[in-house]
Amino acid sequence: ELEFYRDTKNWEAASKMIPEVQTFMDHKPSRIPQDYRILLSFQFAFVLFQKRKYEEALDWAGIIIFGKFGNARLDIQQFARLLNLMIHYELKNEMVLKYGIQSTRRFLGKTRDIKPLERILLRFFGRLVTKASGDHPVVFQKLYQELYQGDAVLVDDEVEDFLALRSWIIRHARSIHI
Repeated sequence: ELEFYRDTKNWEAASKMIPEVQTFMDHKPSRIPQDYRILLSFQFAFVLFQKRKYEEALDWAGIIIFGKFGNARLDIQQFARLLNLMIHYELKNEMVLKYGIQSTRRFLGKTRDIKPLERILLRFFGRLVTKASGDHPVVFQKLYQELYQGDAVLVDDEVEDFLALRSWIIRHARSIHI
């Protein structure tokens, strides 16, 4: 059901499911496999991010980032770190964002080769922390051009599904002509 609400972008209905599922997770932890716990935590973080409840989203992303999950669902752990950077940007946590960039780079580098999209996003967040907030729309516009207007497809369906980068970038760029 949560996945359906996420797929249909019904953030309100999805967010209403969080307390019920969280209660089940808290009371029956042994009945929830680690992979599923990671995925649910990410889903909650993403839904709350979409609702612009950034502090709550940060809490759920933190469960993944600071948890002891080893190699379980590394794909979700990687997405959680990128979402974490997006959340810290929204919260205007510039110092934490600087650290998060380095931490994310280290984590990605330890788990596998850093993908071209990830390199671009890490570089993008690095640019944001060095620019005045009034210059951020231009930085977002350049990111959009780099990701969506070239010949190579850098943002595949899976990335778009997990991070909704296009809509997030457009919201901050203000004047993208699509």
